[in-house]
Amino acid sequence: MKKYKNIVNKHFDLDISLKSRQYEYVVARACYYKICREIGGFSFEKIGRSVNKSHATVMHGIRELPFIMKHDQSVRIKCNQLFNKFDFYNKKEIDKSLNELLVEYNLMIIENNQLKVKVEELTETIYRLADLE
Repeated sequence: MKKYKNIVNKHFDLDISLKSRQYEYVVARACYYKICREIGGFSFEKIGRSVNKSHATVMHGIRELPFIMKHDQSVRIKCNQLFNKFDFYNKKEIDKSLNELLVEYNLMIIENNQLKVKVEELTETIYRLADLE
């Protein structure tokens, strides 16, 4: 859990262990609660103890986070950026077979080549349009 707390602290540039009721602290702690619960599988009580809060506060924060994110776009962006950092630790990604990874790699190479061709076409179009003016 310490690892999760450090990542959240760094992402929000604050210390979620501080006893503050300011909005940014509440949001950061709610994100921390969600990460600890969903990724770490920790109990509400253990999560709460890690930041000097009760299990009820943790439950409330997890329950309210979707509503906060729905109504505050900047919070939604900030939280989603944080949650995306944890996709690397997602067990599903680790369990991929070598063949699945190879297929994904080859698809990315194909997509990259298609994008290069598109960039060249657009560059030519820009130069042609610039010559017309």
